[in-house]
Amino acid sequence: MKTVVAPRETAMWRSCVTVARERYRKDYQAEITPDPDCFIAACEDTPDGIRPTACAGLTHGGGRTLLSEHYLGSPPEQALAALFGEQVDPHTVVEIGPMAAAGGGGVRLLTMLPALCWCQGAQFIVCTITELIARTVGRLGIEFVPMAEAKEHDLPVDLRHRWGTYYDTNPVTGYVDLRGYDAQLERQVDRTARLSVTGYAAPATGAA
Repeated sequence: MKTVVAPRETAMWRSCVTVARERYRKDYQAEITPDPDCFIAACEDTPDGIRPTACAGLTHGGGRTLLSEHYLGSPPEQALAALFGEQVDPHTVVEIGPMAAAGGGGVRLLTMLPALCWCQGAQFIVCTITELIARTVGRLGIEFVPMAEAKEHDLPVDLRHRWGTYYDTNPVTGYVDLRGYDAQLERQVDRTARLSVTGYAAPATGAA
């Protein structure tokens, strides 16, 4: 399984759009029009090249309106600033969505998203996820913090009435704090190193 970053309007980006639209249509009878800055895709090899089996859209803050803004009632950086009592640079916020899987790789991709967003300079992930995805994220050890219930009536009129049964899944908008992610990685590396040393058995010398 390969992981690919697909910038906007590339062939892989368009393939991810198709995966997301078909998944939402199948699961919720929804007709969505994904338009993220890029997709992160888990891909498999086929005779015709690689194809995405799971994908997640990434859109950076500081530019256009993010979907989560409608549910939060303000730009995500403002909602986060009010929560933490300190200014949040909008360019350090990344919105994830849509997320979709058409085969294997969905859970693996979820586990990688915090690291991939952190490597792009993000301090916060914001996303809107269903109850099922929220439970999965929790089992994976990702600390997703809910901020608001996502309701269809919070959307602009032109974005409503295309989501099918999606809002029956009780989606919530929230964040993942990546500001301490480097320290977390250091702890993981340190723990791995200690385990390696502890588990190493030196060859016996002078044995009969």
